[in-house]
Amino acid sequence: MVIKSVAAAGQATKSEHAALQPVAAKEELEKSPTSDSLTGLYDRQAILGKLRELISFGARYKEDFSLSLLDIDHFKAIDDRHGHVVGDEVLARIAALIRRNIRDTDVVGRYGGDEFLIIFPKTNLSLSWVAAERLRSTIEKTAFTDSAGKAFTLTVSQGVAAWERTDDVSSLVSRAAEALGKARDKGRNRVQILLGPSLRDKI
Repeated sequence: MVIKSVAAAGQATKSEHAALQPVAAKEELEKSPTSDSLTGLYDRQAILGKLRELISFGARYKEDFSLSLLDIDHFKAIDDRHGHVVGDEVLARIAALIRRNIRDTDVVGRYGGDEFLIIFPKTNLSLSWVAAERLRSTIEKTAFTDSAGKAFTLTVSQGVAAWERTDDVSSLVSRAAEALGKARDKGRNRVQILLGPSLRDKI
Protein backbone atom coordinates (compact mmCIF):
# COMPACT_ATOMS: atom_id res chain seq x y z
CA MET A 1 0.00 0.00 0.00
CA VAL A 2 2.88 2.33 0.80
CA ILE A 3 4.51 1.54 -2.52
CA LYS A 4 1.28 2.27 -4.34
CA SER A 5 0.88 5.54 -2.46
CA VAL A 6 4.39 6.63 -3.36
CA ALA A 7 3.81 5.69 -6.99
CA ALA A 8 0.50 7.52 -7.00
CA ALA A 9 2.17 10.55 -5.50
CA GLY A 10 4.82 10.37 -8.19
CA GLN A 11 2.15 10.25 -10.89
CA ALA A 12 0.37 13.20 -9.31
CA THR A 13 3.60 15.18 -9.25
CA LYS A 14 4.21 14.40 -12.93
CA SER A 15 0.64 15.36 -13.79
CA GLU A 16 0.93 18.63 -11.89
CA HIS A 17 4.22 19.38 -13.61
CA ALA A 18 2.67 18.71 -17.02
CA ALA A 19 -0.27 20.94 -16.14
CA LEU A 20 2.05 23.73 -15.06
CA GLN A 21 4.15 23.64 -18.24
CA PRO A 22 1.67 25.63 -20.37
CA VAL A 23 1.37 28.19 -17.55
CA ALA A 24 5.15 28.51 -17.30
CA ALA A 25 5.39 28.85 -21.08
CA LYS A 26 2.75 31.58 -21.03
CA GLU A 27 4.54 33.45 -18.24
CA GLU A 28 7.83 33.18 -20.14
CA LEU A 29 6.13 34.53 -23.26
CA GLU A 30 4.72 37.46 -21.30
CA LYS A 31 8.25 38.29 -20.14
CA SER A 32 9.41 38.60 -23.75
CA PRO A 33 10.43 42.15 -24.72
CA THR A 34 7.30 43.87 -26.04
CA SER A 35 7.97 47.41 -24.83
CA ASP A 36 9.59 50.32 -26.57
CA SER A 37 12.93 51.00 -24.85
CA LEU A 38 12.59 54.79 -24.97
CA THR A 39 9.00 55.29 -23.81
CA GLY A 40 8.24 52.09 -21.91
CA LEU A 41 5.04 51.70 -23.93
CA TYR A 42 4.11 48.71 -26.06
CA ASP A 43 6.17 48.65 -29.24
CA ARG A 44 4.58 48.58 -32.70
CA GLN A 45 4.30 44.80 -32.91
CA ALA A 46 2.84 44.51 -29.41
CA ILE A 47 0.23 47.28 -29.77
CA LEU A 48 -0.92 45.82 -33.09
CA GLY A 49 -1.16 42.46 -31.36
CA LYS A 50 -3.39 44.02 -28.68
CA LEU A 51 -5.51 45.57 -31.42
CA ARG A 52 -5.84 42.20 -33.13
CA GLU A 53 -6.97 40.64 -29.85
CA LEU A 54 -9.57 43.37 -29.33
CA ILE A 55 -10.94 42.90 -32.84
CA SER A 56 -11.36 39.18 -32.17
CA PHE A 57 -13.01 39.92 -28.83
CA GLY A 58 -15.29 42.53 -30.39
CA ALA A 59 -16.35 40.20 -33.16
CA ARG A 60 -17.18 37.46 -30.67
CA TYR A 61 -18.92 39.52 -27.99
CA LYS A 62 -20.12 42.46 -30.11
CA GLU A 63 -18.05 44.96 -28.12
CA ASP A 64 -17.40 48.27 -29.87
CA PHE A 65 -14.18 50.23 -29.46
CA SER A 66 -12.28 53.10 -31.05
CA LEU A 67 -8.68 54.15 -31.49
CA SER A 68 -6.62 57.26 -32.01
CA LEU A 69 -3.42 57.67 -33.98
CA LEU A 70 -1.51 60.56 -32.37
CA ASP A 71 1.34 62.44 -34.01
CA ILE A 72 3.55 65.19 -32.56
CA ASP A 73 3.23 68.25 -34.79
CA HIS A 74 6.46 69.25 -36.55
CA PHE A 75 8.54 66.84 -34.47
CA LYS A 76 11.44 66.94 -36.93
CA ALA A 77 11.73 70.69 -36.40
CA ILE A 78 11.84 70.10 -32.62
CA ASP A 79 14.52 67.46 -33.10
CA ASP A 80 16.54 69.69 -35.45
CA ARG A 81 16.28 72.76 -33.24
CA HIS A 82 16.84 71.23 -29.81
CA GLY A 83 18.80 68.08 -30.63
CA HIS A 84 18.10 64.36 -30.41
CA VAL A 85 18.51 64.19 -26.64
CA VAL A 86 15.71 66.71 -26.13
CA GLY A 87 13.74 64.98 -28.87
CA ASP A 88 13.96 61.69 -26.98
CA GLU A 89 12.92 63.45 -23.78
CA VAL A 90 9.90 64.86 -25.58
CA LEU A 91 8.86 61.39 -26.77
CA ALA A 92 9.23 59.96 -23.27
CA ARG A 93 7.30 62.88 -21.76
CA ILE A 94 4.49 62.58 -24.30
CA ALA A 95 4.26 58.86 -23.53
CA ALA A 96 3.94 59.66 -19.81
CA LEU A 97 1.29 62.31 -20.47
CA ILE A 98 -0.74 59.89 -22.54
CA ARG A 99 -0.62 57.19 -19.86
CA ARG A 100 -1.56 59.70 -17.16
CA ASN A 101 -4.55 61.02 -19.10
CA ILE A 102 -6.22 57.83 -20.31
CA ARG A 103 -8.15 55.18 -18.39
CA ASP A 104 -6.53 52.09 -16.90
CA THR A 105 -8.49 50.02 -19.41
CA ASP A 106 -7.16 51.96 -22.40
CA VAL A 107 -4.08 50.67 -24.21
CA VAL A 108 -1.29 52.74 -25.76
CA GLY A 109 1.81 51.91 -27.75
CA ARG A 110 4.48 53.67 -29.76
CA TYR A 111 3.41 53.04 -33.34
CA GLY A 112 6.63 54.38 -34.82
CA GLY A 113 8.77 57.52 -34.74
CA ASP A 114 6.66 60.21 -33.09
CA GLU A 115 3.33 58.42 -33.60
CA PHE A 116 1.39 56.73 -30.82
CA LEU A 117 -1.59 54.39 -31.09
CA ILE A 118 -4.21 54.62 -28.33
CA ILE A 119 -7.00 52.04 -28.08
CA PHE A 120 -10.23 52.92 -26.23
CA PRO A 121 -12.10 49.67 -25.39
CA LYS A 122 -15.91 49.78 -25.05
CA THR A 123 -15.91 53.38 -26.26
CA ASN A 124 -17.84 54.81 -29.20
CA LEU A 125 -16.54 57.37 -31.66
CA SER A 126 -17.90 60.49 -29.95
CA LEU A 127 -16.58 59.54 -26.50
CA SER A 128 -13.20 58.67 -28.00
CA TRP A 129 -13.11 62.11 -29.59
CA VAL A 130 -13.74 63.66 -26.17
CA ALA A 131 -10.87 61.64 -24.65
CA ALA A 132 -8.55 62.50 -27.54
CA GLU A 133 -9.45 66.19 -27.38
CA ARG A 134 -8.80 66.28 -23.63
CA LEU A 135 -5.38 64.74 -24.24
CA ARG A 136 -4.62 67.19 -27.05
CA SER A 137 -5.49 70.14 -24.80
CA THR A 138 -3.39 68.79 -21.92
CA ILE A 139 -0.31 68.38 -24.12
CA GLU A 140 -0.75 71.86 -25.62
CA LYS A 141 -0.67 73.36 -22.10
CA THR A 142 2.40 71.41 -20.99
CA ALA A 143 5.79 73.13 -20.84
CA PHE A 144 8.86 71.29 -22.11
CA THR A 145 12.45 72.41 -21.62
CA ASP A 146 15.46 72.39 -23.91
CA SER A 147 19.06 71.58 -22.94
CA ALA A 148 19.56 75.16 -21.70
CA GLY A 149 16.48 74.98 -19.47
CA LYS A 150 14.41 77.21 -21.74
CA ALA A 151 10.72 76.32 -21.88
CA PHE A 152 8.88 75.58 -25.10
CA THR A 153 5.50 74.11 -26.00
CA LEU A 154 4.28 71.76 -28.69
CA THR A 155 1.03 70.39 -30.08
CA VAL A 156 -0.26 67.08 -31.36
CA SER A 157 -2.74 65.99 -34.00
CA GLN A 158 -4.92 62.90 -33.81
CA GLY A 159 -6.98 60.78 -36.16
CA VAL A 160 -9.82 58.86 -34.50
CA ALA A 161 -11.69 55.90 -35.98
CA ALA A 162 -14.18 53.37 -34.61
CA TRP A 163 -13.97 49.64 -35.26
CA GLU A 164 -16.61 48.20 -37.57
CA ARG A 165 -17.51 44.56 -38.08
CA THR A 166 -15.82 44.48 -41.50
CA ASP A 167 -12.54 45.95 -40.18
CA ASP A 168 -9.28 44.12 -39.70
CA VAL A 169 -6.16 45.68 -38.18
CA SER A 170 -4.99 47.13 -41.48
CA SER A 171 -8.26 48.78 -42.49
CA LEU A 172 -8.90 50.25 -39.04
CA VAL A 173 -5.41 51.71 -38.63
CA SER A 174 -5.52 52.98 -42.22
CA ARG A 175 -8.75 54.87 -41.47
CA ALA A 176 -7.21 56.44 -38.36
CA ALA A 177 -4.13 57.37 -40.42
CA GLU A 178 -6.37 58.97 -43.05
CA ALA A 179 -8.12 60.96 -40.32
CA LEU A 180 -4.72 62.05 -38.99
CA GLY A 181 -3.78 63.21 -42.48
CA LYS A 182 -6.92 65.33 -42.60
CA ALA A 183 -6.04 66.84 -39.21
CA ARG A 184 -2.63 67.83 -40.58
CA ASP A 185 -4.21 69.28 -43.73
CA LYS A 186 -6.52 71.41 -41.60
CA GLY A 187 -3.65 73.07 -39.74
CA ARG A 188 -2.67 70.46 -37.12
CA ASN A 189 -3.27 70.73 -33.36
CA ARG A 190 -6.67 69.11 -33.74
CA VAL A 191 -8.57 65.84 -33.43
CA GLN A 192 -10.15 64.58 -36.64
CA ILE A 193 -12.77 61.82 -36.88
CA LEU A 194 -13.23 59.65 -39.94
CA LEU A 195 -16.44 57.65 -40.17
CA GLY A 196 -16.39 54.05 -41.33
CA PRO A 197 -18.41 52.80 -44.31
CA SER A 198 -21.44 51.69 -42.31
CA LEU A 199 -21.73 55.02 -40.48
CA ARG A 200 -21.24 57.01 -43.69
CA ASP A 201 -24.08 55.08 -45.28
CA LYS A 202 -26.43 56.24 -42.51
CA ILE A 203 -25.74 59.93 -43.08
